[in-house]
Formats: sequence, C-alpha cells, structure tokens
Amino acid sequence: MLKTVLNTLCMLELLSQEGKPVRLSELARRLQISRSSAHRILQTLASRSFVAQDKVTRLYSLGLGAWFLGRNVLPERRLLDAAQPILEQINIDTGETVYLALLDGASVRYAYAILGTNPVKVYEEVGSLGPIHSSATGKAILAFLPSEVFNSILTFPLTAFTPHTITSRDQLLQETETIRKRRYAIGNDEMHLGVGGVGAAILDQSGNSFAAIGISCPTSRITEDFLTSLGQTAKTAAADITRLFTHLASYQRERGENAHDSPEFQSAGGDVERTPGVVDERANESAQAPPLEE
Repeated sequence: MLKTVLNTLCMLELLSQEGKPVRLSELARRLQISRSSAHRILQTLASRSFVAQDKVTRLYSLGLGAWFLGRNVLPERRLLDAAQPILEQINIDTGETVYLALLDGASVRYAYAILGTNPVKVYEEVGSLGPIHSSATGKAILAFLPSEVFNSILTFPLTAFTPHTITSRDQLLQETETIRKRRYAIGNDEMHLGVGGVGAAILDQSGNSFAAIGISCPTSRITEDFLTSLGQTAKTAAADITRLFTHLASYQRERGENAHDSPEFQSAGGDVERTPGVVDERANESAQAPPLEE
C-alpha cells in the first residue's frame, strides 16, 4: 500500500516536471513500474481530476484537480491582510457592499464582505459559493485564468439564473475578452434581478487570477457614469491588492519575518487584526440588515 501511494505521488511529480502530455509507456518506464500498474494509478488520479487524458492523442497530463490543489497552498490569510484596508476604504468612499471572492473549483467563494452603508444594500453570505459565470467577480476571475483551466471550467453547464445570465460559451468568451481589455467585469441582473456591480481580478506572480474584489449595489442606483466609476475603483484596488499580496509573499519568503512588520504593509494601514471569512461590521452599524429582496 505504501509503495502504491509513493508511486502515485511520483506520478504526479513526474507529470508536473514534464510540463507536457506524456504517453503511458513513457510514464511506466520512468517510474520503473509495469504498464498495468501505471494505468491503474492514472485511472485513479483521473477519477478525481488530478490527471487528464487527451481523447485523441491518449496522452496524459495534470488535470484541473491538481491545479486547484496547488492554488490552495496560497495562504488566504495573507490575501486578506493585503485586501482588507483597501476594501474598507472603498466601502467608505462608495457606501456600497464590497467583497473578496476566491476561485473555488468551478465556482467563487465569498471569503470576506463589508456591507454597504446606503439605505438599500445587497449582500452575498460570507462562505457561500456562487456560479463563476453569472457574477462580476466570477467573470473577472475567468478572464485571467490559464487557458487550460478556463476551458475546463467551461465544460460545466452555464445555468441561467435570470433572463440576463450568459449561457452561451461563445458569448462568455467574448465577454471575457472585453474584461481583459477593460480590466474589470460588469454584472447586472445576471445572478439576481435588481442587483448589479463590478469585479476586478487579483493576480498571482504569473499574471493568473485566483481571486477578485467586487462592488455590488441595487441596479436602481446604477447609471453608466456610476458604473464606470465603480469599475475604475475596482480595477485600481485589485492592482494594489495584487502588488501588496506579492510583496507580503516575497517579504516572508526572503526574510523569514512577519510580513505585517514590513514598511509597505504598515503604510497601507495594515495594523488591524484580520479574521478570514467574516463580515466586517465596523463600517456599518446596521450590518445585519437583510439582503435586497428580488
């Protein structure tokens, strides 16, 4: 049993190092195991999407499951450290609800939120999952994913939640192309009627998305100028969070110190204790108000 586990880990490591699709016979030869043993390992890994086999060439490569597993190594706490003071300022400046959303499989997970201070507000529950194709944060993430991950996600059904939800793969491809050029996504009435907003992707050091910030409000308050203003705010904030996040990662990796002590983090207002996965009520005394009814 231990030998099988070791061979399985070695298989994943080999596929990762190879960086390109590999034949079954080559994998068996490199691992010095029989073709039948290699095939059983690959089938097991494929059942959990850690390995994918091209239906035409029959070659094997790492699958979507392995990619998402690697993504989870990115510490959520460090991201929240970078994002929270910036999201707080957006909430103060706009009075609207702001979110931090993370890529989670073929969905987005809302990891942090500050409720709006305006009389009518919208809200997605922290910790909940949302479809990636029907929200501004989800579409912002989609636009900056590696092509193989993007294509894998688009194999899932594009469910319609309102008459305005994008359900066509071609239309979603066009939308993400626009988002890449504009650097922020717009979502109006696509998940909930009467709810709109913008989202902008947070990128890793390779330029790939793994999270996004969102600003949401009732569509009754949205004008073209207001939406453009929110979009520019989200775009600038996401770029600042990306810069701070990579700075915190580099600071900890290179110095082995607490990144909260770094001058750049302190200058960003990073002296507040962070609690992942919670609603921030400090900017809003009425944070328990219900979401906008549809």
